[in-house]
Amino acid sequence: MLDAVKPEADGLVEVETDLCLLLPEQEQPESELTVVANIVNRGGWIGPLADFNQGPQVLDSAESVIANGAGFMASRGMATVWCGWQGDIAPDEALILARLPRAEGVRGWVREEIIPDTAIGGTRNGCEAGFVVAELAYPILDLAQCRLSVRQQAEEPPVALGIDHITVLDKHHVRIRLAPQQDAGAIYCLEYLASDPIVCGLGFAVVQEVFDFLKHCPADQCGNPNPLWQAGRALTLVAKGYSQGARFLREFLYLGFNQARASARLFDAMLVIAGGARRTKANQPFWRVSRFSRQHEDSDAPDLAFPFAYGASSDPWSGRCDGLLKRSEQQGSTPLVMQLETDSETWHGRMSLLATDGRGHALELPANVRLYLVAGQHVVGSPAAYGVEDICQGMTNPLDWGCYARALLIALIDWVTRGISPPASLFPSLADGSLVTLEHAQQVYPRFCGLPYDATLAPARISVAANELREYPVLVPCPDGNGNPLGGIPMPELVVPIATYSGRNRRLPGHGAPGLAVIWGSFEPFATTRAQRLATADTRLSLEERYASPEHFLRLWQQAVTRLVDARLLLQTDAARVHAEGARLAQAIAREEGPNNV
Repeated sequence: MLDAVKPEADGLVEVETDLCLLLPEQEQPESELTVVANIVNRGGWIGPLADFNQGPQVLDSAESVIANGAGFMASRGMATVWCGWQGDIAPDEALILARLPRAEGVRGWVREEIIPDTAIGGTRNGCEAGFVVAELAYPILDLAQCRLSVRQQAEEPPVALGIDHITVLDKHHVRIRLAPQQDAGAIYCLEYLASDPIVCGLGFAVVQEVFDFLKHCPADQCGNPNPLWQAGRALTLVAKGYSQGARFLREFLYLGFNQARASARLFDAMLVIAGGARRTKANQPFWRVSRFSRQHEDSDAPDLAFPFAYGASSDPWSGRCDGLLKRSEQQGSTPLVMQLETDSETWHGRMSLLATDGRGHALELPANVRLYLVAGQHVVGSPAAYGVEDICQGMTNPLDWGCYARALLIALIDWVTRGISPPASLFPSLADGSLVTLEHAQQVYPRFCGLPYDATLAPARISVAANELREYPVLVPCPDGNGNPLGGIPMPELVVPIATYSGRNRRLPGHGAPGLAVIWGSFEPFATTRAQRLATADTRLSLEERYASPEHFLRLWQQAVTRLVDARLLLQTDAARVHAEGARLAQAIAREEGPNNV
């Protein structure tokens, strides 16, 4: 689309971006500096900083995060940089964005998906209001040409609705009258003609240019000094992306943007968190970059495309051999890569395709790649903060994966700066039986009164033509006798369990059941006593059958924590907090409160 962008007098296309740098008061030795390049998620940056800085989420500035957190980044002498890349979000002073040009005169179809219980102006209690307000990426050119449809589940065929269901409120908002036979979790699809798409693919070039300058140039063309530059100092760039940022990094790497102008590699290492097998398709005209595929929501988003894995594999559909690292290997710009996944990506992100090929066979990981799974956890830390807990059938997952991400970031930095090998991959595999078909997982899953372990799983389907779909096999971690996934980091919550933890949760009746609830996980406690367990025909052992006493539970918990620290999967500073959580659970068990109250 660059051909449709009006260049400046010098023939170049001009873009603007927001940039934020946090420099430590006491840096690393003058001969070296590690810079963590944060790939922002929809322009947000304070939340991810709070996560890594071990501070509260509800903060209004970087200064408040630093003041309230444990100082994880700064205490290690690391600089932190945020660079805006997304240009299709409304301007907001609280966000870090890019101002990207439009491809003027280009027309095309926009597809928006609206689900009432997760959209603005909707209702979470049965659609009593009878309408939902949808935010549009672009103004509608001709209302008469709009197409509106609805379906209750992602797998169902859509039912067409008349354009009398659509009321244009302003350039970027429409009100949709809901179909009375559908519930609050129904999927409405609005397709309309628009023009002048934002060239979102330039976001890749923005990130490349900004960090190339910070790594290699003492000053810009106007003479402004590079705040990170110091003659003779080795600067190591480590990119970190979470969720959308992870999908961005996977596409950035695949497209060959990790080569700096000096023909060296740009990012020396990448920590990719909760990306699954998806990529950010920012080069697709009129596509809203923030959207991503899940089992129920945006199930047809074009963020799934071969290749899925880092190493080379053959596509059974096209015969093409490709991998995410192919271009960087040709350029000599290959970074060290860690990808950390949550159990949400089992059900929504087709994460098994990171370790298997298009026929479901095991892939060998490249030597510069590690894969890790925080099994049983969902992708977000606090569902209540998003106001969607009321659409979940089961109790939401209380676990937090931040401590493992911090440990892996330090291990990644040690790997790239000191040559210290990181922990071996901890990811489900075919070789040890921890990665299986959904049918096998259903057979071995324990029996208890909880969320059904059914076939509600996002398929790996790619539409390549109007009537052509390519489907790839998706596997899942094998559940153990407690219902918890095997093959990941041996967290104390799974080694010394009190419940079944999962990265999936079902939508409530009236909210799209049995579809999965956005990206929320679940928590299904064990019975406290054997008698309670038998009364409900629960095959999972009760707490009293597992642990002779609260002290026994705590001793096992502490041993699990020590093993994680020894394996460099948990930092000593985080270990104290995890130990404290074990003590809290032991006290609750001693009071015979049971897991429901812990």
